[in-house]
Amino acid sequence: MTQPTADNSGNAATGRRSDALIGKVAHDRAKGRTGMVMDKVGPNYQLRPLAGGREWEAAPDRVEPTALKCAICAQLGVEYNKAAAEGRWVAARAFVMALTRHARVMHA
Repeated sequence: MTQPTADNSGNAATGRRSDALIGKVAHDRAKGRTGMVMDKVGPNYQLRPLAGGREWEAAPDRVEPTALKCAICAQLGVEYNKAAAEGRWVAARAFVMALTRHARVMHA
């Protein structure tokens, strides 16, 4: 019997990154789009745009995990955390809506 081997992402056995990517933000190099990995169907990942919308399929060798952190995303996150910590829920919601709009325009 052969022993499972690790692939280049550090996961064991199957040579697939499916469990590691589901629920994370990833970049589809083939289409130049970034989205949330929703599932894996057959050999391909199912990604959904960050601002919502129709899913698309991406080949596993074209998908790479990414952190969505531009300066505006980071600043909106800081402002949201500050408003939430102070109990200013209307302001906190406004920062979430601003981040969603920003992601739709700049990162989709």
